[in-house]
Amino acid sequence: VHSFEPNPVQLDILRVNLALNPGTSTIHPFGLSDRDEVRPLYQGTERDSGLASFEAAPGQECRSASCRTGDDLVYREGVAPPTLVKIDVEGWEERVLAGAARLLAENPPKTIVIECASHPDGSLVDHGAADRLIKAGYTFTRIVRPDGSIGPRENYIAEHV
Repeated sequence: VHSFEPNPVQLDILRVNLALNPGTSTIHPFGLSDRDEVRPLYQGTERDSGLASFEAAPGQECRSASCRTGDDLVYREGVAPPTLVKIDVEGWEERVLAGAARLLAENPPKTIVIECASHPDGSLVDHGAADRLIKAGYTFTRIVRPDGSIGPRENYIAEHV
């Protein structure tokens, strides 16, 4: 398991959780994006620090955070290509996928679960991430919640065919 967390508050929580649940895991204290850079990370709300995002959020506290690409990790640093990916990046989904373009073309993960902004009917607000995955040979569908409700952000599953 490789976990990526650029937010220092969430990083500390992640470390505690992984210590309580021993196993083989690596924590990367940076975010994934379409380029290696240091960029603003807008903090989540006081109630939910997990809502931090690289997407501009005027009025929210901001700090700098490092970003890397998935392609660099796999093809320069030798991290094994993943077979399962979960992306929950609060609006930064397409940038994460753009930074993994070579991975998607050469060693596509079998399954990618991705959280994206959705309309009240469950359709995507922005089709960029879905279009990128479909072009890479994935089917793309919403994961229906057990209670049938639809939130402002929904999980979708992309399976490589």
